[in-house]
Formats: sequence, C-alpha cells, structure tokens
Amino acid sequence: MAFQRKSFNRKRNALVGSMAEKKRISIKRKTLWKAVFLFICIIALGGWGLNIETMTRQGINDRVQTIPIPLYLKLFGFFDRHLHYRWLAGRIVSHDMDNQQKVEALFQWTVSNIARQPSQLPVIDDHVWHIIVRGYGMEDQLADVFATLANYAGLKAFLLNCEGSADSIWIAAVYYDNYWHVCDVYRRTFFFNEANKWATLQEIMASKWQLHLYDHTENIQEYVDYQKYFEKFKQLDFDQLHRKNRSAIQAPCSRFRQFLNDWKI
Repeated sequence: MAFQRKSFNRKRNALVGSMAEKKRISIKRKTLWKAVFLFICIIALGGWGLNIETMTRQGINDRVQTIPIPLYLKLFGFFDRHLHYRWLAGRIVSHDMDNQQKVEALFQWTVSNIARQPSQLPVIDDHVWHIIVRGYGMEDQLADVFATLANYAGLKAFLLNCEGSADSIWIAAVYYDNYWHVCDVYRRTFFFNEANKWATLQEIMASKWQLHLYDHTENIQEYVDYQKYFEKFKQLDFDQLHRKNRSAIQAPCSRFRQFLNDWKI
C-alpha cells in the first residue's frame, strides 16, 4: 500500500508540475503578444506622433524668435546635445581626479575655449552646446557652459544671477565634498580659503575668502565688489535653485522629470 501511495503521489506531482509549466508558458506567450502588440502600436503611431509640430526659441541681439520644429527633429537635437555633453565632460575630467581637480579642470577648459562676447558678433541665445561650438558667449553663457559640463561630470552645478543694489553679475555654483562653492567664470575668478582650497559657501558668507585669478596676466578692466553680492547668499536655497536651473536638466532623466512638472517639451 505504501508503494502504491508513493506511485500515486509521484504521478499527481508530475501532473501538477506539467499543468503549472503549461500555465507559465501560456503567461509568457500572452506577455510576448502584448509586447508585440504594444510595439506595433508605437510604430504605427510614431510616424504620426513624431511629426507633431513643436516650438523652439532663439534670441539674436535681444530679439527672440519662435521657430516651428517637428517633434522628431527636436528630440534628435536634444539627444545629440546630451551625448556631446557626456563625451566632452569625459574628455575634460578623468576618474583619477578628486572633486576639486575636476572642478578646476572644467573651469580651465571653459575659460580657455569660450571667449568673451566679441562686440562685432551677434549675441545668440539658444542651447548651451551651441555656445561651445561658437566658442564665445556672454557672462551668463560662460557660467552656463561650466555648470552644464560640471553636471555631466557628476557634480551638481548651476548658474546664478547675483543682484547688487543697482546691478548684477552672473556666477556659477558647484557642489562637491558636501559643500557649495562659487566662481566667476566670465572674469576668470574663483575664491580661496586660508588653506588655499576653494572657499565653501559658509566661508564666503563669513567673508573668509581671498580673490584668486586664473590668469594673473589677465587685465580685468572692471572692479567687482563681490562681498556686496555674497551677502545675499544667506537668503538663497542653493539646493532648490539647482533643481530648477537649466544647467541641471540637460540629461534625459532630469528633463523628463521637469516635463512631468510643467508638461513642456
């Protein structure tokens, strides 16, 4: 009797196992067909959807024009710029650099390759990559190039318009080693603490910094009282400013999160 029970159990287990296997195969087939159906729908709708007309904007000498552009071309341009940023940042920094060395390499590359706006050439405002290709830009654009490349190098960074009593300047802020730091890319200026390291935001607000020029032969024709701008930092949330800044949303994942917030392509 014991032998018969064991034989019966083996047959029952084999039958149950066979039915479970058939069920798994059926589920896999249904999943595969669903995936194929979804793929076909995407292909069918893609030709129509990717031709939807969207808009891009370009400013030339303070005159902004809105240019119609199909969605597929806008997406192609976006991913093309994204890959170029990654490629360029990878050329400038290396894995064996510490964070400050990365920041200094990015700063050096920016001031060496992006000239200040020549007076005889038009002021063009569109994409950061186009500034890099043109090789020149305004004060905010140089800060934008540095900040964008810093984000692609794995550092948080953004450009900031610092307002004084009657004027303003553009600087770049970069976060590394658990602190925010700032620099003036346009004037090729950064700020050292007593240890000859880039001063932290806290040291800058406490006036514990010294001016350092990247190129000591550079003739800075304007005097900037940085302290009057730095006093306003106490009122700012740098982390929040970074999240909303365009320098930080050039990558696809960041841009998609921004799209979910404002539904703007």
